[in-house]
Amino acid sequence: MAPGINYTGLDISETMHLEAKKYCAENGLEGQTTFVHYEGQNIPFEAQTFDKIFTINTLYFWESPEAYLNELHRILKPGGKLLITYAEEESMDKLPFTSYGFTKYSPDKFEKLIRNSKFKLESNRQYVEKITSKVLTYDERKFRVGVLMC
Repeated sequence: MAPGINYTGLDISETMHLEAKKYCAENGLEGQTTFVHYEGQNIPFEAQTFDKIFTINTLYFWESPEAYLNELHRILKPGGKLLITYAEEESMDKLPFTSYGFTKYSPDKFEKLIRNSKFKLESNRQYVEKITSKVLTYDERKFRVGVLMC
């Protein structure tokens, strides 16, 4: 972790919340980290709290994506950035478990979602990751990092 930066983790899973706290305690990172467990809708922070927010593979589970984006916008400082990392729908379709409880996003669907929010889309760049697992049925995964400006 970079010195002089404070990290805040937010999760709806009590298990993940406890695991993150345990990991940081075991690795001497407690002074730079805070973890908050919440119900998944109303983010428990004051307006304009954060400079940057980064989320990986959570977009699929947001019950009300537009409302959640606006909550993230509320807690970002003016000029703040939100980075959303998500696997493309094409790659997600190759995983059988994503048929249950996942909302999948193509680049167009993601960009439309952002246009309907308070954010401005700075970029939505594609990356390709090589997969070496024997369990998965494909050898590469396409994912994107959307960079949004407050």
